[in-house]
Amino acid sequence: MPSTLPATPAPRFRRWFLPGLLALVLATPAGAQSRKISLRALCFQHVDDIHDVLLVTGTEDDPVTTPVRLFTSAYSDPVEVTVTGPRLVFAVQPGGPAGGDQLRIVAEAPLAAGARQMVIFLPSRKAGRPYELTVIDESEAAFPMGSTLIYNITSTSARFTIGEYGRELKPGAHGLIPLPKRTNSLNQCTVRVFLADRDGAWQAVSSTVWKTSPKLRSLALTYIHPRTMQPTVHCFQETPPWRLPKL
Repeated sequence: MPSTLPATPAPRFRRWFLPGLLALVLATPAGAQSRKISLRALCFQHVDDIHDVLLVTGTEDDPVTTPVRLFTSAYSDPVEVTVTGPRLVFAVQPGGPAGGDQLRIVAEAPLAAGARQMVIFLPSRKAGRPYELTVIDESEAAFPMGSTLIYNITSTSARFTIGEYGRELKPGAHGLIPLPKRTNSLNQCTVRVFLADRDGAWQAVSSTVWKTSPKLRSLALTYIHPRTMQPTVHCFQETPPWRLPKL
């Protein structure tokens, strides 16, 4: 007798309850164009034990959620989504999956340009909002191989020196530093970060050594930690996944 497979239950559409603020953020402006993006996330420090978030796309009437895992030592796997509107919104279910269908925003920020986007999660200074986002266009036109992308997320000027190159950034600004040529025998260079004090003098807040390679891209950012109120510097290097050999 032919075997009979058990019937596969039809997928159920989950109707999310969107609080007023989340519904407002997802409200689609008239004439807004949808576009597909590939997105990765990196979280330098977990807040409130939130390790998993939902990327909320779609519209107020038809929201779509995509799970994103927040790692502190690696980027999340890329997710491909269609976004409509100018902002990225991340939320959680209070109480976890058993907590009902209500969503709570934990972070949101304007979209970057480009089809590939990188989202950096940092501790937030806003009450009730665990994370602050930095959204980066990680296309190679905006973030070339071998370069270092630097961010100053403080209220004072910052100076980054990487090998023989140096660049100053105003508060809230970002920029690129090219691949250093002056390195030691291990292809390493010195990386320093300074912040301007009240008198305009540069005060060193970080000094380290890292490897340089045209096969790597580096990210360096500085901000004032909202809990300690101390200058904090985070750095990360990688070869992006589309540049890795295919197995």
